[in-house]
Amino acid sequence: MNRIYPIPQKRLNKISKLSKIKIDEIFASSKNSSEALYGLYKFVLPKYDKAKQIRNYPQVSRNTAIYILDKFHESCHPEEQANLLWLNIGFSTSDHLPDWTIDIAKVIMTF
Repeated sequence: MNRIYPIPQKRLNKISKLSKIKIDEIFASSKNSSEALYGLYKFVLPKYDKAKQIRNYPQVSRNTAIYILDKFHESCHPEEQANLLWLNIGFSTSDHLPDWTIDIAKVIMTF
C-alpha cells in the first residue's frame, strides 16, 4: 500500500526592502533575463532553489514592477522573451505597498 505523506510547506510573512541599487546589482551580475529573475527571487526568497513548488507571487509596488520590467527590456537579448518570463514567474503588483519594498506574505513554498 502506498502512503501519502504531507509535503512540508512554509508560509512566509515578511515585507522587506528591494532597492534600485540591489535590482541594478542583480541585473549587472546576470548573463540574461532568466538569470536576473533567478537572482531577484533568490534575494527575496533565500531558499528559492530548495523549494519543490512555489505558489503565489511576491508583490511589489507598481513603480518597482515597472522599474524591474524596464531592466528586463534593457538586458534582454533579442532571442529572449522577457515579457513571457515576467508573466509566467514574475512579481505581482500592489497599489498598497510603498515603493522599493517587497511583500512575500502570500508566497507558499513547498520543500
